[in-house]
Amino acid sequence: MSYLILCKTCAAEISADARRCPACGQPDPRPSNKSGCFIATSVFGDYNHSVVRDLRKFRDNWLYKREFGKRFIIWYYEEGPKLALWVGKSKTRKKICYALIVKPLHLVVKFFNLHS
Repeated sequence: MSYLILCKTCAAEISADARRCPACGQPDPRPSNKSGCFIATSVFGDYNHSVVRDLRKFRDNWLYKREFGKRFIIWYYEEGPKLALWVGKSKTRKKICYALIVKPLHLVVKFFNLHS
């Protein structure tokens, strides 16, 4: 079974190794970074941190199955790397993002079991 991602243009589900989106025809439809958890990775400094893994599972198993989630993912793939770069340059920003974004989202994901 091939790993599925969302087209960065139309949010259609496509194979991670696709060279063209079958829905919209976009060449190289993959997001620029497959992980997509830019802010959490920046906060923890580790792509494989357990919280980052939970948030990726949430994206893959819950968020991408909803229309608003697909729209959010497209927006986040575009804006997330810029925000993560800015956050990553300051310990204070990392702490603020952890307290206001990452920790609350992770608590909701875990409480409602949205990551499995």
